[in-house]
Amino acid sequence: MMGTLFEFNDDGLRCVATDGHRLVNLLNKNVKAAFNQQYVVPERAVSVLTKVLDEKDVKINLTKSYVSFKLNDMELITRLIAQKYPTTQALFT
Repeated sequence: MMGTLFEFNDDGLRCVATDGHRLVNLLNKNVKAAFNQQYVVPERAVSVLTKVLDEKDVKINLTKSYVSFKLNDMELITRLIAQKYPTTQALFT
């Protein structure tokens, strides 16, 4: 899977990524969402996003097929990966 899972749930925002050998899990409890949904963002978009992020606030707009990240005067828009991300719940409990 060449993407990062963004999972919005009651606990917060969980991000899961892998490079085929390592699996990374990050849970941000400060993010509150009024829905439970999963989105898979392409690796290239996440790579660009990490280069421009500092300690800025980011507004995320999601649709069924696209996501946009808005940082002050810049907006990054990318198509989402349509496949399901492999199940990782059992690994983190």
